[in-house]
Amino acid sequence: MSPLGDEYVTGIPKTVAMNRITETKMKSDNSQPQDQNDAARRRARRVGKLYSNALLYLVLIAALFAVNALMFPGRWWIVWPALGLGLFMLIRAWHVLVTPRFIE
Repeated sequence: MSPLGDEYVTGIPKTVAMNRITETKMKSDNSQPQDQNDAARRRARRVGKLYSNALLYLVLIAALFAVNALMFPGRWWIVWPALGLGLFMLIRAWHVLVTPRFIE
């Protein structure tokens, strides 16, 4: 018997202690859906980062295009940064959107 009475287990109310025990059992029993939820969250985070990177790419290329058009109207050097960053974005999009389907 604990010094606080029968309704307490090691200083914690018995109902709280039992809730913790059942939560622990439920977490261990339902590990498969939790893993699937974590995988879905990671994939959603990766897709969100891809979209933010694509937006950043568009803004950067637009700014560089404006600089190129205003400062050097006869020479279109913007093509090279656009192709280089575009290739990077294409590889990144492939990695995020297509590759996980082959792994699953």
